[in-house]
Amino acid sequence: MAEAEYGDIAGWPVIDGNNNSTGTIYNDYIKPYLNITQECKNSAECFSPYNIQMANYYTFRLNDGSMVALDISNNGFSEDILYSLFGIKNITLSNFIAFTVDVNGDKKPNKAGEDVFGFIVIQKGLVPLGADQDSGTTKYRCQKTPRDTRCTAYMLNKY
Repeated sequence: MAEAEYGDIAGWPVIDGNNNSTGTIYNDYIKPYLNITQECKNSAECFSPYNIQMANYYTFRLNDGSMVALDISNNGFSEDILYSLFGIKNITLSNFIAFTVDVNGDKKPNKAGEDVFGFIVIQKGLVPLGADQDSGTTKYRCQKTPRDTRCTAYMLNKY
């Protein structure tokens, strides 16, 4: 919906590590389209079970109790690095928005691949992490301990 109003994400003011840019993306491009019950700028309060660096994150809770951490980047990573980080190929856009979602909020298990999943918004739209990895790799990421969010695509396809 935000792209319909603001155009392709390539034109959004994404500046990695910049609080003003993160705030603009969150407040203007994301927040109006969600039912947010609690907001936490640069704080783990809305994403409390996790020990993640919150310097340039926006975290929030939705009306269904799920928790979301939002980060933006325009680091200009190479395609190979982006594939190793996110498991998604053919990313030509240097601007992207990364989401980590805990679908049941504070309730356990609070583990990647079980109730915590990762997505990025790129020129393809909202893409689950691991979308372009072969099924063996994504299955492995979901079976290893600890799991990581790059098994999101596998878990979505499995269920």
